[in-house]
Amino acid sequence: MRKIAIWAAGGNKVGGGHATRMAALAKTVARTGVEVDFIVGADAAAILADRIRNTPLISIAIVPDFAEMADAVAAAGYEWVVIDDYAIGADQESRIRRAGSRVLAVDDLADRSHDCDILLDAMPYRQDSHYVGLVPKDAKLLIGLEYALVNAEFLELRAQSLARREVPKLGNVVATFGLSANIEGATRVLEAFVLSGIDARLTVIAGNERVADMLRSNAIGRSIEVRTALADPASVFADADLAILAPGVTTLEMCTLGVPMIQLTTSKHQFPLAGNMAQRSAAVTIESVQSLADRLLSFARNPALLARMSQAAAAAVDGKGTQRTAQRLLTGHCLAQ
Repeated sequence: MRKIAIWAAGGNKVGGGHATRMAALAKTVARTGVEVDFIVGADAAAILADRIRNTPLISIAIVPDFAEMADAVAAAGYEWVVIDDYAIGADQESRIRRAGSRVLAVDDLADRSHDCDILLDAMPYRQDSHYVGLVPKDAKLLIGLEYALVNAEFLELRAQSLARREVPKLGNVVATFGLSANIEGATRVLEAFVLSGIDARLTVIAGNERVADMLRSNAIGRSIEVRTALADPASVFADADLAILAPGVTTLEMCTLGVPMIQLTTSKHQFPLAGNMAQRSAAVTIESVQSLADRLLSFARNPALLARMSQAAAAAVDGKGTQRTAQRLLTGHCLAQ
């Protein structure tokens, strides 16, 4: 049986984006009958456990560091090793290739060298030229939103989600900041929602129970709900008329569903994606509680604005990037259109 290994970063400091997109790729690959072994640290394993639960042909092994992962790869002889971690570059990847495995490196910073066979960077502002001198000359580049890695569940709900937006409204707002303990950002959302006075429901997805408990103490009224882990995030997001989020992997999931977005940036790494989504008119970026409240009120009074943003978001990401990447990985060709 063909088999691949995956190393992904994950945890409170680096968030859950790396593990989330690797889970999406793993499930798509496993559906073709290829065995997928995650060999990762304990924090990433905890994130992955929820995302790949009961998926055949996928396993998780916990190792203390990347060096032990490389040892395991060398002993097992994997066809491919997929690496999604900002802390890993050419030196570590070379060790994998010397052991006989091919390497798919997933990046979105273009700030370090890679020794890889395939380089994937799905950021919309990225160009092939950004990796000149950073990857081997014969490496294949998978660049841009057509390779955005999102779970198949989002693609499955895309048509349904887009259809419900044909008559725009603002009745259901979802705010999510991933695994980050962004209490300040979530609190600002709660304050702005109350300040706006709009007739809508707000669901806040907290990174963990500690953050959720703190937010619940600030939640006012029956129209606000604070939740943590989502068993079916695609369905929850598809039912949202508007999302408030920190730019990242969730942005690409929302685009797949055509969900308009308000962005709250929490780090400099998010600025390029936030700017690109705003330029496409798929999202707006706000900074203050008052500006967020004003924007919510504007959308409630003129929901046609949401319709235009939805169309722009859906045009940005078609949800087939995971299929395209899996096909490149396993066949060398891309069949998904």
